[in-house]
Amino acid sequence: MGFFAATGVFWALSEWLPKSAFDSWGWRIPFLLSFVLVIVGLRIRLRVAETPAFASFLAQESARKVPTLEVIRRYPKQLLLGAGSIVVVYVMFYTASTYCLTYTTKTLGVPRNTVLGLTLIAVVVLGVATFTVARWSDLVGRRRLMLAGSAFALVWSLVLFPLLNTKSPLAIVVGLSGALLCMGIVWGPLGAFLPELFGTDVRYSGAGIAYNIGGVLGGGAAPLIVAQLGETRGTTAVGLFMAAMAVISLLSILALPETRHRDLSEV
Repeated sequence: MGFFAATGVFWALSEWLPKSAFDSWGWRIPFLLSFVLVIVGLRIRLRVAETPAFASFLAQESARKVPTLEVIRRYPKQLLLGAGSIVVVYVMFYTASTYCLTYTTKTLGVPRNTVLGLTLIAVVVLGVATFTVARWSDLVGRRRLMLAGSAFALVWSLVLFPLLNTKSPLAIVVGLSGALLCMGIVWGPLGAFLPELFGTDVRYSGAGIAYNIGGVLGGGAAPLIVAQLGETRGTTAVGLFMAAMAVISLLSILALPETRHRDLSEV
């Protein structure tokens, strides 16, 4: 919903404002509006209760004084592999939402509003995929679906830019939707999969650290590498880099167990 709203606001401003006005001050409006969402998000976060499993643990034992060190000592494998499992999510997201917008408008000359409108369609695909696969993972398991999403991302990384290079709106929306579909298939089960890798006493820290290490690798470093590769080596190199990141996630998930039936009250 947030991704759709952000893209929709940019699309509306691009549609209503002259290009000079948008480039001068119009692009700042979505960022100013986001301050409202920060307040809403903070309010929601402060009202979230502890999980029943952790509340039960606290009633019987005291919380870990330094949970980060406990996680590193007891769960080094889960931390590193959990981080690796999420890399493909960030790579597909930032490439499809940021780099592809720049590439299609600046390099291919496709109108910005056209690409933003097509991105809105792709965001709907992401939302439906995330919800559907998350629910499905409760029935068939997290790991199987995440492996399928990573394998799909490996293939789609090599298909994405040939589709964009046609400059056809239909091909572009298929390319962007496919990239975000790959993301959604992995993203849906991930919210359960990462916490289930860790014991109750350090679950929040373990999932949080693994998630953010993966975010740094996939969401921090990868977009910079993608932009550099696109400028110096072309989009074929970008596709190969994305495929390599998908392989990292695929191998990481392969090395981790299925977690669907784990007892969340287990320490």
